[in-house]
Amino acid sequence: MISLYAIDHSREATVSACLAHFSDFASHEERAHAERLHRARDRFSYQVSHGGLRLAIARETGRLPGTIEIERAASGKPVCAGGPLFSMSHSADLTCVAISSSDREVGLDIELLPSEEIQAGFLSAAIADEETDLLPHLSANRSQAETILWSIKEAALKLTGEVMTDPRHLAVTRLRDKDFLLDASMTASAPVRRAFVQLVDVSPLYVVALATLEPINRTSVTVRQDGEALSCKLSSAELTGFSGSFRGRRASSGDEIKVK
Repeated sequence: MISLYAIDHSREATVSACLAHFSDFASHEERAHAERLHRARDRFSYQVSHGGLRLAIARETGRLPGTIEIERAASGKPVCAGGPLFSMSHSADLTCVAISSSDREVGLDIELLPSEEIQAGFLSAAIADEETDLLPHLSANRSQAETILWSIKEAALKLTGEVMTDPRHLAVTRLRDKDFLLDASMTASAPVRRAFVQLVDVSPLYVVALATLEPINRTSVTVRQDGEALSCKLSSAELTGFSGSFRGRRASSGDEIKVK
């Protein structure tokens, strides 16, 4: 099972909880990184995202936030010491965190969809020759189709940690409506790791792409919109007693899910 937490930066209670968790539990490396960000908006988004990451992991596992250590793997991919496996992505006013309840690796990417007025072409360099016919199936709007294709590839690269791979060396094949296979393109100069990506419905304003190394059923992914689920800090006693087992349901855009 994979839980996908959607954290809305415009919700005051959610933001307060995330910022408090960052203030209380962020590592020295995370604090230093936040300080290096010149724009206040970027620092705010970083702190909300990384505080929300800890809150989501604590909610998912029952661990105390102070025991959650975020490190870097040799590939540079962020990992949680002692588990669980996770992937996080942020765009505009939304952060999403995918947490795996097993040993299944995950990769996640979200992108704000461009308005229809924006002309296509800004992501054309990421499109493999064999993907041209795929774009109309992603969106009738070319700029949005390019963004969706880019997000699918980003999720796959974050899954493997091979973020320096030329996206044109990845070819996306549509398996079903919102399910895709990524493999080496015809111009790839080296083998690439195959990945399966599904688009997850979180908000009509964003594309959310979730990648795994093997195909998974859509019923294995539960979306948890933040709402009250992330809007309060748990005490140590509450967190210690929290089982980490959920009876969540799939959320549609605008739903709020309280973690039971």
